[in-house]
Amino acid sequence: MCERLGLVDEASTSLEQAVSLLEEEFESSESSETERAYCVALANLGRVRLAAGQHDQALEAYTSVWELVGSLVGDEDIVSRLKVQSKLGQALAHSCLKDVDQSLEAFQAALDVAATGSAEKNDVAVFLARTLWSLGGDDAKETAKTHLMEWYVGIRHETAETD
Repeated sequence: MCERLGLVDEASTSLEQAVSLLEEEFESSESSETERAYCVALANLGRVRLAAGQHDQALEAYTSVWELVGSLVGDEDIVSRLKVQSKLGQALAHSCLKDVDQSLEAFQAALDVAATGSAEKNDVAVFLARTLWSLGGDDAKETAKTHLMEWYVGIRHETAETD
């Protein structure tokens, strides 16, 4: 609720408390449900920190999600979304920190783990193009345009196959 109201600091504080409580609960129970909730809370914390301009802390949260999500069992849809979200968040944080190579590597990893035709893959493709464009320079802008065109052609092809 705080995040929706634009109260980023309050949202961050609440999520930090939730993450701490879920971590304690998981350490004592080792429940897969608690671990999944912990990963979701960490991913949300990463997003809020990114919005607050706390790029190093956002990167830390997203990296923790990536390290944990591989061991999650259960709802494959949630696991898949967490993988994409963690890599996309890492890519954006690296971009904000001006670490272009790490950012592009994380974007590629996000594209690799996103399901073909999914909304998540579309989001990653658009964020990647925007990031490339923001780098400036003719090469980066041309790569962004090429990437968007490939993405668009792929979307049109997938849509035609399902019709």
